[in-house]
Amino acid sequence: MGSSASGAPAKTAQLADPTTAEAALAACGCSHVELGAFHCLQSIERISRADSEGFAQFFASLVWNDPSSTECVFNYYKEFLDEGPSSCRVVDAQGNPDPLACRPFAFPDQTAGTVTLPPMSVDCGSAAKWRNQNRCAVDDRVELVQKQWAPKWTG
Repeated sequence: MGSSASGAPAKTAQLADPTTAEAALAACGCSHVELGAFHCLQSIERISRADSEGFAQFFASLVWNDPSSTECVFNYYKEFLDEGPSSCRVVDAQGNPDPLACRPFAFPDQTAGTVTLPPMSVDCGSAAKWRNQNRCAVDDRVELVQKQWAPKWTG
């Protein structure tokens, strides 16, 4: 940490997604979101923020899905980032990635990624392990990913 002109330690910025590893910043942050990159479905958040967003997503899922159905779909309103050049989450009738629904993304280490454009359907009937699968360096007692927090409400 640096110091200010007065010699006192410089304050660090308080980020909405407080990840520290550069590689995890892309996968666990919102650099791929064009508008409203303060938070997104896969960003690391303080538990209170992730809980609030997760509850809102749970409530939307409850309202827009049939409670007697075994399927649950949540339509997310921001871009979503996946690793891989052909990992678009929207496919055409032949099962090929839809080029109009996605755009390429380059991670800091130049690994290819794909951004799925909104709206994007998310399976809200199963728990997500985004933080674990993408090596997001955080303390799970303090920070979680919104995508992981929403299923908590579904029981």
